Order: sequence, then structure tokens, then C-alpha cells
Amino acid sequence: MRKDLIFHIGLPKTGSTAIQAFLARNIGLLGEHGISYPFITEEMASSGGISEGNALHEFVRLAKQEGIATSYEDRAPTFFARMVENAIEQSEHQTILISGEELSALTVLDHFRELSKHHRVRIVAYVRDPYDIVCSSWKQQVKVSGESRSFPEFVHDMGRYTGRVSINRLAEFVRSGLDVTALSYDSCKSRLIESFLGAIGVRAPLERLSGFVGQTHNRSLSFEEASLVVMTYKCGESDCAPHLLASFQKRAAPFVDSVISEIDEQIRSKLRDDIETLNALLEPDQRLRVVPRKGISLSDLAISHENVGLLLKVLSDAVVKRPASDDRPSQEWLELGLPDDFDAERYLLLNPDVARAGLGAEYHYLNHGRWESRVYKRV
Repeated sequence: MRKDLIFHIGLPKTGSTAIQAFLARNIGLLGEHGISYPFITEEMASSGGISEGNALHEFVRLAKQEGIATSYEDRAPTFFARMVENAIEQSEHQTILISGEELSALTVLDHFRELSKHHRVRIVAYVRDPYDIVCSSWKQQVKVSGESRSFPEFVHDMGRYTGRVSINRLAEFVRSGLDVTALSYDSCKSRLIESFLGAIGVRAPLERLSGFVGQTHNRSLSFEEASLVVMTYKCGESDCAPHLLASFQKRAAPFVDSVISEIDEQIRSKLRDDIETLNALLEPDQRLRVVPRKGISLSDLAISHENVGLLLKVLSDAVVKRPASDDRPSQEWLELGLPDDFDAERYLLLNPDVARAGLGAEYHYLNHGRWESRVYKRV
């Protein structure tokens, strides 16, 4: 039977976590409008902690069933076809909604094309200012994946690592002829859930969206905070990074970063064709910027006294605690071990950014998660 398949592709820092948390807790609302959101049970949604897409749930389940470990980049193409088959089998409605960051991998493009021969396939994604989305991608990789390149180095390497830049991925989907609905995150973020539901054909009273509109689920690093973490990697003090990240997580959400003019020009130059492709889909008042944005020069970058003091304190504490013959995290840091009720699969589901980075649950919790106060079980 031909189905209507809607794939929400969560590009970096475009409200995906908030959207997915809403969907997981409102399966009934979607059902009232003839939309199935499979793989998430009512018990999972009502008990809290579910803030990742249903695609990731199924990918992790299938990988565990097969007894294999796959990286973020490999997970989607490896299990995409089976995930869709299972979604169709489990869904009682004509329309099926699947959400996941993994779905932006260019390696699934052929799967989408093949799927569209048998079903109506539609892709929904939010885009944002090119500079902001590339900078957010860098900051997220610093936060989760141990990215050790500075932002200028990261942008310089974009030509060799284009698979990590989400704007060009989505543009390639558009050029392939797939049915893509693109929305501007910058224009819609104050009414994110309402705009997403509108894009998938759901008209729900605003009072039913209370508690989710504008809710922040995933604090980002500021540019300066991410730069400090990179400094620890570059000077061989990577074991200090978890403590810096833990300190940052206790702060209020970071202020808006200044744009670095030289890097803004590089990004717009590298993504010019992709920006043009996406702008053809967007409403005139939502189109991506093609002109320079007022900013500062690389030579004007500076680190605040507060953050210099924090870095010095963390470095000093590390010197005191570190074994003299070893540059690994000290035994004092690791001797607590894993909690007795630690569940590796649940940790990855509750911390989808770790799963997307392809990191092992135990490794990440011991070296980063404990000091970042990461959740490892449902509360």
C-alpha cells in the first residue's frame, strides 16, 4: 500500500531536540490528524527524558539486535530500509512521520530516491544563516566529539569535509528532485512547534502546545567557550576539557556571538551554490543571507578575564590531580566507575548528540558525561 512518508531532517541547532521532545509526548495529537509517529511508546514518552528522534531509537535497536556497533555516519544507510519497513508495519495511519539527524547523511540519498518510487516521500527541514549553522556545527563537535581544530581551521577544511556541513547536504537533496520543504529557523524559532506542525499539515489549538513553544533543551557553547576547550586539546591538556564543559553547563545560555567577517566571507563563498538552491524554496522574507554581515576581524578576538581565570583554575587542578607519569585522566577521576544501574543503550538514547558522534556510551560517561551531569537513566 502506498504511504505518505514525512522525514524531518534535523540540521544542527535548528530546534530539532525541542521538536522531537514535543512529538514524543504528543503521539495522540498526531494520531488525531492521521499521522503515526512510530517506535516511541506512551510509557517512554510519559516518563520523561525522551528528546531524540524516533529514527535514532530504531537505528539503535536494530544495531543492538544485530550485535554490531556503527558510527553516526554509517547508522542511517545501514538500517534505513529496515527502519522504514518497520515503521510502515507498525503504523496504523496513512501518514508516517520519522525524525532524525542521521537522515541528513548524503549516503541515504539513493534510499530516498528508491523509496519515492513506491511511496509519497516528503522531507521537512529547517535552515538557518550559513555562518550560524557552520559555527554551531563546529561548537557542537567541540562539545561532544573532541574537535581540536579552531574555527578558522574547521572552515578551511570544509572543502574536504563537506559531509559535515548540513546546508550542502540538504541542497543536494533538493537538486536530486526530492520533495523538500525548507523553513527558516531564524524566522520561525519563536513559534517553532506551531510552524513545524503547519508544515506537516497539523492545525492544533495553541493551548495544546503549551510547555513546548520556545523551550530550550540543549545549551550551546559560546564561541569563546568552544575556543577555550580547543586550547586544552592543542596544548595537550585534553583531560581538562570535561571540567571546562561542566563549568559552562552551569552558566546561563550564552550571549549572541559576534560574526568574524573574514570567515563569514569564506563560508558564503564555499556554500554560494547551495544557498542559491535553498533560497529558491524559501519565502522571500525567509531566504538565506547572501550579503556580508557586520562583524569583527579575526585580529579583534579576545578572551574575557572570567574565562581566562576559569581556564587557569582547571589547568591548576589538573596538574595537582594528574599522575606524574601519565597524561590520561587521573585515577581519582575514573575510580568511581560506572553507576550500577548504567544502561549504555539508554545513555545513547537520552544523549543523542553522543550517539551521533559515534562515541561509546561507557567511554563518554567516564570521560565527559559524569562531569557534564549527563542523564543515564529515565527519571
